[in-house]
Amino acid sequence: MVAPPPRVRLRTWLMPGLLGVSFFFGGFWLSRHFSLTVSLNPFVPPETLEGRYQPVYRQDEGTQLVLLFVGSSSCPWSNDPVLPQAIETLKLRLAEFSHAHGFGFRAIGVAKDWNLESGVRHLTRFGAFDEVSIGSNWTNTVLLDHLWERGITASTPSISLFRQDLVLRGDSLGVSSLFREERALLLVRRGLSEILALAGREPVSYLGHASEPIWMAEEAKAGREGGI
Repeated sequence: MVAPPPRVRLRTWLMPGLLGVSFFFGGFWLSRHFSLTVSLNPFVPPETLEGRYQPVYRQDEGTQLVLLFVGSSSCPWSNDPVLPQAIETLKLRLAEFSHAHGFGFRAIGVAKDWNLESGVRHLTRFGAFDEVSIGSNWTNTVLLDHLWERGITASTPSISLFRQDLVLRGDSLGVSSLFREERALLLVRRGLSEILALAGREPVSYLGHASEPIWMAEEAKAGREGGI
């Protein structure tokens, strides 16, 4: 049997390799394009995202619900294996509730670790967040701003739910002004058992029905009592 010329052998070896490289980079490009398309679409209901919360990359104004999770890599209860799914469930259900009402939603993850790498590894266990804050232990800036300055004791693990109203002004060059008209604390849950119990409930049970969330009813009642 006559061996093929060297040029034929080289071409025979190179073609599968080139095809493999093309498929690899083509698949990489498609995966990046697909995930970016899903994340940027503000009208994708959360339940279509295969059980994982996906931040929506846009500048929201108006009413927003804000879920604040606080954990620590050194806290045994923050590292309980059932906690990540509970936090993921809360993010998905609250995002869906907000979507149904036409509200914005954001999930904030805080790791009070001193060490930034430890905090990053810890929060990574809990999936995607819109914002994260790591470091400075109990004097973490987000904890100061959202909890301590309101007289709320920070603890791990814990979740807090806020409602805020943002007013955004911008032009063709971007955001020119942004301010928060109001931020109201809706609930706080501390400890593993309280968080798991809340994750087992639908938001309508603690935020109200789709036609009238609890805080809207409370504001309307306050307005009637005040003669407005």
